[in-house]
Amino acid sequence: MKLNLCENDESIDKHRNEAGMFVLITNIIDSKKLTDEEVLREYKEQIYVETNFKALKNLDFIDEIYLKTPERIEALGYIFLLALMVYTSIEREVRKALKKEKEPLIIPGKIKSHTPTASNIMELLEKMLVLIVTFEDGTVKRQINKINANLKRLLVLAGFNEKIYVEDYIA
Repeated sequence: MKLNLCENDESIDKHRNEAGMFVLITNIIDSKKLTDEEVLREYKEQIYVETNFKALKNLDFIDEIYLKTPERIEALGYIFLLALMVYTSIEREVRKALKKEKEPLIIPGKIKSHTPTASNIMELLEKMLVLIVTFEDGTVKRQINKINANLKRLLVLAGFNEKIYVEDYIA
């Protein structure tokens, strides 16, 4: 068998141009006109959104869910979005606080980080246990078990402290 190879420069250029281009369509209203470069930058920043939605797709959060009406499905969707907002807000607050500090946070795997992910933060918080003890006289006492200096620091970086777990909250 004999193979003849013949270069077609016109065809190669056409395919190269098509492979190096894609169409972006936006629904941004006229009052917010963006340049082509700004639209491309916004598109490329969607990776952060996709990364965060990956957390909602985790089987620990969603497995089999049975809802009977579209309204309940929509309501659950809103709850998931609110949870995601809290999740990403905690990450943002911790990272913002760490920018002001020299000492990194120790995340799972004993890794030092100034930019922990929300997943890293939640993994650290999972180690914390809050014990609720009810006494015979009806009084209730809450106590934190398994909290170390790194975990206390994480709570402070997020804008909290361990008292939120043991003291009654009064609005």
